Amino acid sequence: MTSARHPHLSHPRYRPDIDGLRALAIIPVVIFHAFPTLAPGGFTGVDIFFVISGYLISTIIFENHRKGRFSFVEFYVRRIKRIFPTLLIVLLFCNALGWFVLMADEYKQLGKHIAAGAGFVSNFALWSESGYFDNAAETKPLLHLWSLGIEEQFYIVWPLLVWLLWKSWLRTFSLIVGVIVLSFYFNMRWVVDDDGMAFYMPFSRFWELSCGSLLAWISVNKTLGNNVVVHKSAAAFVSWMGNGWQNTKHKLSDIFSVTGLFTLVCGFVLVDRDVPYPGAWAMIPVLGAVLIILAGADAIFNRAILSSRVFVWFGLISYPLYLWHWPLLSFSRIIEEDTPNVMIRLACVALSIMFAYVTYIFVEKPIRRDIRSVAKATVLALLMAVVGWLGYVVYENDGYESRIDDPVGVAKIFAHPQPNLIQSDCDKYFPDLRSSHFERGECTVVGDSKPTVAFFGDSHAQHYAAVMPDYLAGHAVLKIIGTSCLPFASGNYKEEGACLQKYNDLIAFLKRDHGINTIILSAYWSKAIPGKVGVKGVNWRHAGEFGPDEVGNFIKNGEKFLNAALLGGRKVILMKDVPDLDFDIHECFAIRPFTITDRRNVGGKCSMSYSAYARRIAPYDEVLDSLLKRFPSVQVFDPVPLFCKNGGCIAAENGLPLYFNGDHLNSIGARKVMDAFSDEVLAPLFH
Repeated sequence: MTSARHPHLSHPRYRPDIDGLRALAIIPVVIFHAFPTLAPGGFTGVDIFFVISGYLISTIIFENHRKGRFSFVEFYVRRIKRIFPTLLIVLLFCNALGWFVLMADEYKQLGKHIAAGAGFVSNFALWSESGYFDNAAETKPLLHLWSLGIEEQFYIVWPLLVWLLWKSWLRTFSLIVGVIVLSFYFNMRWVVDDDGMAFYMPFSRFWELSCGSLLAWISVNKTLGNNVVVHKSAAAFVSWMGNGWQNTKHKLSDIFSVTGLFTLVCGFVLVDRDVPYPGAWAMIPVLGAVLIILAGADAIFNRAILSSRVFVWFGLISYPLYLWHWPLLSFSRIIEEDTPNVMIRLACVALSIMFAYVTYIFVEKPIRRDIRSVAKATVLALLMAVVGWLGYVVYENDGYESRIDDPVGVAKIFAHPQPNLIQSDCDKYFPDLRSSHFERGECTVVGDSKPTVAFFGDSHAQHYAAVMPDYLAGHAVLKIIGTSCLPFASGNYKEEGACLQKYNDLIAFLKRDHGINTIILSAYWSKAIPGKVGVKGVNWRHAGEFGPDEVGNFIKNGEKFLNAALLGGRKVILMKDVPDLDFDIHECFAIRPFTITDRRNVGGKCSMSYSAYARRIAPYDEVLDSLLKRFPSVQVFDPVPLFCKNGGCIAAENGLPLYFNGDHLNSIGARKVMDAFSDEVLAPLFH
């Protein structure tokens, strides 16, 4: 694997235009994160980075394999010395700043992300968090490390695959094309089935880096030695792509260059966060980057613009700028409890540029000069392990709640909004459910006897389920909670893994006699009716416009479910939903250790207008009420009057929060509802 005569890796000839292309990638990313409306597709700059990385890394690998001097050790030493120094500083900075400004639950999550970032698996960690209770993307200071994880995973797999197949020139080409085709297939399939997986998983992103690898293969093989035996058509292809346009068709190079620029600009403007991404949309930045690199350093746009001092300067600091800008913007968003004002965002961008330059000059360049130092790389790797461990310690210690001066325990309520239940798998008493599609934890029994009470719903049932056993007078309860799925919706069940199967399993269960005589239903009804599921990798339902099809499906599915639930004279109770908030519940409490500006609703009413809420919820209530009119035996409990009085709807009471996010109750809010529910419904039922 390492030649004795040539122990050191050679690098390709420096192309300043590629540093300029890095600038063209990082600047829109920063603008998008700071001012999204100015560059709605600025996030596609990350895809440009993927192509550049694939091209440069593959060029190094291919050229050194051809010269017989490729070394895995030196390859990874260089990667460590290139990537680790700035990342270490940013991770330590985030950990330290998080100690002073984050709440316990936020700091705990940051600790997890530090550990994941140090292990280059942030993409997997972020994908696993997609769901109802996930913090908003803007409040994750290390969210951007997902792309670094994908690149590092490519660096681990790609050199080994090339080494295994390098002896055959055509096999290497086939490998590149095969990875592009297979990865693009996963990309197109997952963006429909699970866009979170398509966005974060390496298998659906490797095609972008492999497009850069194809460019490297063309570049390295454009002049073939006599000792290389290939098919004539393959040789002709390489000659046309490598020598033909570069040596004799300069105009074509200029066309590629300008077309590539136009394509990238189209991506920055036409793509936005609402399109299914990456999917086919990712072809825009990938194609643009491929054309610009393929055009060569002497093409008109590459030479005149990308090779200019300003673009090259931003390109040189693009990596530290990418690492610095998002944590600063994210921390400012967290501290302000809302989108920071323009001046704060401009200050964050300016600071990130300054930090990036200082890091590049005083950290990156000195460490990278000694390119053969295995010892330095070993030390950096050990330091990264220590930093990852520090993050894990923060996570394991629940974000160190004792940091925060919180005599009434508000921070602890936010960190632990619901108690843990002692429960067992439902197949203990209902063996026929073993073959169902319910995942572990979705179908459980609370109590020590066979249940006669069942509680079905989504996460808006879960916040009651955590406290409901205290109100059931010793009755065991069967709890089936399908987040975003149950008990029924408008029929768009393609997301959230087997929702349709779970719905059908529940219908089949209800049609059998299991001794269940009381069924309680609760759900996020205003989201169940439109039935729109899965947006930008966040797999939850969301409200929106809905038409006759959605209403019709909701009524049809609801009738089917309620008919099955009422079989055998069962008692069915439907709990309407609590108000969903139009503000951040955290704004109401002055418990954050540090603030930038005084813009929170501290000491205020911590409430919203009832009339505004009523207008927002009215269309959904009308649909639900029209269904319930067909089933007069279904008892309806409405918790809204508990929260909405005198023209307002409260989110806190007696100085304590009732919610832990915009629409989920904590245990205090859940008990407030269950106290009334018990008096009105359960007490007459069980006594």
